[in-house]
Amino acid sequence: MPIGFPPRVVAAIVLSSALLFSSGRAAGEEATGQTIPVAASGAASGEELAEVSVGVSGGVAAIPEHPLAPVTRWARQWLANIEKVRDYSCTFAKRERIDDELSGYHYMDCKVRHQPFSVYMHFTAPSGVKGQEVLYVADCNEGQLRAHGVGIKALIGTISLRPTASMAMEGNRHPITEFGIRNLAARVIEGTERDSQYGECEVKFIEGAKVIEIVHPVERSEFDYHIARVFVDDELQIPIRFESYGWPAQPGDKPPLVEEYTYLKLKFDNGYTDADFDEDNAAYDF
Repeated sequence: MPIGFPPRVVAAIVLSSALLFSSGRAAGEEATGQTIPVAASGAASGEELAEVSVGVSGGVAAIPEHPLAPVTRWARQWLANIEKVRDYSCTFAKRERIDDELSGYHYMDCKVRHQPFSVYMHFTAPSGVKGQEVLYVADCNEGQLRAHGVGIKALIGTISLRPTASMAMEGNRHPITEFGIRNLAARVIEGTERDSQYGECEVKFIEGAKVIEIVHPVERSEFDYHIARVFVDDELQIPIRFESYGWPAQPGDKPPLVEEYTYLKLKFDNGYTDADFDEDNAAYDF
């Protein structure tokens, strides 16, 4: 193990309007715990928070920091931890809502290298995509990925695609350039920093499970999600699962799952070389 950490306990942080996992609860179950409203009493919904100080007995007392600020700091530490890793392998599981339809689980065996950023994916389920492969190396092949399908799509052979091309994005909410734990941590930082500008949110802390859930109760253009959850491996101190939920269509309805990503069977610092991200690798079927 390349990084030394305290004994493993799975911690979960649940964020809203960022990307990016609750111990002992099925996905989608509600968390319960202490609720801390961010906006001060009398503040307008969605109103931007400003740094304010008030006089107290001749001194100056600052308004407490936004509850998302500690999460941002934690996410920066996740990013620093994963950047200590040169490469890793994993089984990646995902579900995504596209055109208002939630997909079933898709599984793929993956290799990731950080410098240069490189990703190899081999789909293992469901049967309709089993055997499909995707390969991407930053600054190679004019920034395009290489991929081949299965079944009738295999007749096309291996093709090059821009990561954001419609064919490459089919069945995906995010391009391959956003894949991986490092990108997940970076998106948490970006999302929490952005959401910290606004006051309309609630933060719930769950003791024991170490769950933090941040909820935007009202749908507004400033927020990407109603609820988002991050599960953090407490030994490795990196995020290993992300799920987000949209706003319910009707009051009382369950929030619809928008996306769910889980990194399983992680193995770090495998010593990957360029050959592991080469379509001519004899172990691949490009």
